[in-house]
Amino acid sequence: MHRQSGQSLVEMTIVIALLGILSGIGAPAFADWVKTHKARSFANVLHTELNLARNTSIVRGYRTVLCRTRDGSSCRFDGSWTEGFLSFLDVDGNGERSASEPLLRVTRSGEFRQIRLRISENRRIIVFRPDGRGGGSNLTAVACDAEGRARRTVVISVAGRVRLGQPTAADACP
Repeated sequence: MHRQSGQSLVEMTIVIALLGILSGIGAPAFADWVKTHKARSFANVLHTELNLARNTSIVRGYRTVLCRTRDGSSCRFDGSWTEGFLSFLDVDGNGERSASEPLLRVTRSGEFRQIRLRISENRRIIVFRPDGRGGGSNLTAVACDAEGRARRTVVISVAGRVRLGQPTAADACP
């Protein structure tokens, strides 16, 4: 006599029900992880670009400016930093890029459009002096997810040091 092996319909139904329950529990946690990851990724990109700008200002001996951009060649002073930004050597010291000033880098942030960034004091530009110091007081940029939860901070000290941090209760999102 030959016995057949396999699963019964009841066993298969139980497995499918368990998979449904587990995916229902895991999906919201995964969605939250994705939102957190996008905000942190944007903060990492900004951190890298700020460090590049600071190092370039020290090496080349000119002020380096980061500003928001839409066209990839000129600064704009409205809109969101998450739409894109550029860095350039501010040879004439006016804080705006002219055609003769070297463009260092353009960051197009299309995948970060859902992220919000709040920069302390609503600065129009971020400046590094030729000695690497920041262009004013301390600056904190808070990267927030699409729901407005603060996920990561980028802090620039007066000395120009750029570091990543964890948001505190005081780091509110717009």
